Amino acid sequence: MDDGKRAIAYIYDREITSADNADPRITICRAYAAELGWQVAGQWVDRGENAVSPRRRAWVGMLAAMEHEAQGAQPVCLVASWDRIARDDMVRAELRQMVSKIDGVCVSVVDGMSEDDFSSAVRHV
Repeated sequence: MDDGKRAIAYIYDREITSADNADPRITICRAYAAELGWQVAGQWVDRGENAVSPRRRAWVGMLAAMEHEAQGAQPVCLVASWDRIARDDMVRAELRQMVSKIDGVCVSVVDGMSEDDFSSAVRHV
C-alpha cells in the first residue's frame, strides 16, 4: 500500500447482539491508524439484523463515503479483525471485493497478531 498516496481510514465494525460492543475494537483501530499516521474519516457500525444482512446500511454508507471523500488518497477499510466484516469467508470476500471495486483496500489490525496479543491490546484500551 505504499504507492505515494496518503491513507484515509474508514473504520468498520458490527454489533450482532445487544451484548456486543464495538467501542474497544474501534478504539484499537483508531490507535492503529494514528500509529501509522493515517487520517480517520469516521466509523461505521452495523447493528443487530443489519449486521448480518446482505445489504448492510453502514457498510454501504462507508463505501459511498470512501468513493466520494477519498479523492487523491488511498481509502482503507480498517477493521479490528477479519470477522468484523463477516465470519463466513465467502461473504467476507464479496464485501471486500466491493471495497476493491472503488480502489480501496481492507486492513485488519490483528492480521498477523496472535489472539493473546489482541486480548492484551483490548485490556489496555
